[in-house]
Amino acid sequence: MMTEFMYFDDHFSQATLDTVDAVIRDDDSSFTNLMRISKLDKCNDFQNADLRDIDFSNANLTGFNFSGSDLRGAFGVNVTFDNSTIFIGAQLSQSIFAFSVSKDLFFEEHPEWKKKYEKVKSGFWTDVICWVAENTKSTADSNDITTTVAKYIVDDSDDIVVRSQSLYFLSRTFRTAHEHIEFLLHTINRYSNDRKTIVIATRVLSELYSYNHVAYSALKNLAKDDNHEISREALFGLISSKFFSIDDIDLSSSYFDSSELRRRLVRSVAAKLGPEYTYVARDPNYGTPLDYEEKISDDTIRMISRSTLHNEKLNRVINDGLRRRGEQISVTVKRDEIEARAHIVKSRLERMIEYGIPFHFDKKSEF
Repeated sequence: MMTEFMYFDDHFSQATLDTVDAVIRDDDSSFTNLMRISKLDKCNDFQNADLRDIDFSNANLTGFNFSGSDLRGAFGVNVTFDNSTIFIGAQLSQSIFAFSVSKDLFFEEHPEWKKKYEKVKSGFWTDVICWVAENTKSTADSNDITTTVAKYIVDDSDDIVVRSQSLYFLSRTFRTAHEHIEFLLHTINRYSNDRKTIVIATRVLSELYSYNHVAYSALKNLAKDDNHEISREALFGLISSKFFSIDDIDLSSSYFDSSELRRRLVRSVAAKLGPEYTYVARDPNYGTPLDYEEKISDDTIRMISRSTLHNEKLNRVINDGLRRRGEQISVTVKRDEIEARAHIVKSRLERMIEYGIPFHFDKKSEF
């Protein structure tokens, strides 16, 4: 039986094919640029669309109609949208839009709180922080109306001190991690020109939610920021995440001038490969992960070998129940054992190179 093949040319116009080709060829994958190339209609072409995890950075979304669309996990910085942006029936969980939409809905349902909200947020920064602190609790009633209003006051405060000092302790006032992530993504977008606020919001996102795939996507975006502090905080979160892949970062970046970051990277990759790699990737002089910028000599490999052998023998003695109170236990490691283990240590470090860690060894290494 003859198989019939379907060709795109038979089902799409030449204009459509030309547009697809232009999108594929263009190196700029930003939403704004794709909109320009594709010539989609913002009022009609984004309804009931799958827009999950889209990066809307630097996009002007005023007048867009996202009715019925799936925008879960959508993020970005310097994204503009207002009351003309339509989200009727859209799924907004863990997106940059969720917090703003929920705030607008809240004041529609509780207009009596609008006046109190306006009065408090316009006060002196110390009074604002005190009011917020008094009305945010870590108890079961932490999501009452005053707590909700306190979050909105922090969000709309014109004072950098209020915003930056409140981002940490507000975490306990959200019912779920998803809601707090929504607040942080909203903050990062809304105050993209306030570097201090973004640094702290990125730090909170890194420290609390690097395990969340939406937060991880946002951190990948923030890691490319020109601001050293923001990028550094984002990289810390990426490297410690279960989603981490070395392909998600640029090792040539000047931000990896930091020995602390390089050591964290080594620890993360070693942990993914297994405990035997964690042991061999540890600096024998300091007990910290190796810094891949420092050349690994044969002496260093021998020291790592001696250390791993010593620890293995000591653990074996303890686990076998041979340790006695007051008894001196000597765990000796022989030279031939060290030499044999050195080859294993070297091969494991070389395997880490295959996973992106740029270790380098002495050219005349014996192993």
